[in-house]
Amino acid sequence: IGKGFARFDAIGGYKDGAAAMGFIEKPELMEVPDDVSGAFDGPVALTQKLAASKQAQQCYAVQTMRWALAREERSADACSFDEMWRAFDASGLNLREALVAVVGTPAFRFRAAAQGGKSCE
Repeated sequence: IGKGFARFDAIGGYKDGAAAMGFIEKPELMEVPDDVSGAFDGPVALTQKLAASKQAQQCYAVQTMRWALAREERSADACSFDEMWRAFDASGLNLREALVAVVGTPAFRFRAAAQGGKSCE
């Protein structure tokens, strides 16, 4: 991906000519899910490609849940993650609705009680 952004400096300024050495006109995404793979022509095209990818959308949902829970998911969270994804998808991928869906899940609203003889995680 990096070579596709060689026309931009560290703060997003456009570089032209020799300053853009290493730039590849249409870089390709490889070793990624089929709905994302292939060439893209600049940052806007990459953004559109990722936004249309079901896998990228689900990745966003998972990362949002991880952020909100301040931890990695556990097997007991599977239903909460599924509930959040379904609500996010049904909302037309509305980012505000994703956050509303997160706070409505049992994984967010309840914490598992420590069991006797077991250490807390």
